[in-house]
Amino acid sequence: MARTISASPTDADAAAGTIALADRVYAELVRGLYASPLQAVYMAFIFTGYLALVLHAAPDAAILILGLLALAAWATRILTTVRLQRKALTAQLDRQAAKRLEMLFAVPYGSFAALLGMIGARVFHLDNGDARVLTICVLVGFCAGIATGVGSRPRLATLFMALTMAPTLVFALAEARPLTIGLAFIAMAYVVGAPIAADAP
Repeated sequence: MARTISASPTDADAAAGTIALADRVYAELVRGLYASPLQAVYMAFIFTGYLALVLHAAPDAAILILGLLALAAWATRILTTVRLQRKALTAQLDRQAAKRLEMLFAVPYGSFAALLGMIGARVFHLDNGDARVLTICVLVGFCAGIATGVGSRPRLATLFMALTMAPTLVFALAEARPLTIGLAFIAMAYVVGAPIAADAP
């Protein structure tokens, strides 16, 4: 007669404890996304100044539209953080609640990153040297902010960096000139190095 082998209570308790611990760690990592809106406010001022300077140097309707959409996305990111910060930092979060908070954070953040990336590509298409230099500064600086502010969620951070940098770097590589190719690789080196530096003790 076949014997049924069942997990001992000790094994079941250990498995449940492991799952509970993983959920608690995940919730704490999500809490970190809502730690402070100050960095986001700082970025809002930087982006507003950047947009004004770029439009002054290279007036363009597409950049204006993308810029306004980006400002709306970033304002949503700030308001979401302010509105949900208390809940994120003090409430008991199960995995489902933490996942919802992470998604509410990620959608406006990712939208802004994508719009900023498209602005960067558009600036490179217009071929204004000064605007290009300023754009690379803003893109790399924003990615550094991603590394420090979202580094606790590596998948999100990688996605946001890709959305931010990929359009401009692809355009720079497509020009197939030594300076633009070098610019693309050097900028990518900084972006790849930022998460490593953020994780360093």
